[in-house]
Amino acid sequence: MNGRNSDEIAADQVLSVTEGIEIQKRIAESSPAKQWHWMGNYGDVYGPVQVANGAGISAGEMLVQIMGNGLVASWMFY
Repeated sequence: MNGRNSDEIAADQVLSVTEGIEIQKRIAESSPAKQWHWMGNYGDVYGPVQVANGAGISAGEMLVQIMGNGLVASWMFY
């Protein structure tokens, strides 16, 4: 969980909710079993929450870390 696992998301990229949902759907379709996925950085705490809600991520299946630069890094289990 400490590294990026998707070549679609640059380490310094800030995602929109729409981009996050699209990436989550593509990764979920190609993964046979649930696992943790790096879901990128967002500009506020509402972005990853909206992605998780839009993708049907359940309670306990999302981790966020608020970085010193104001970005919100997120990982989701799907």
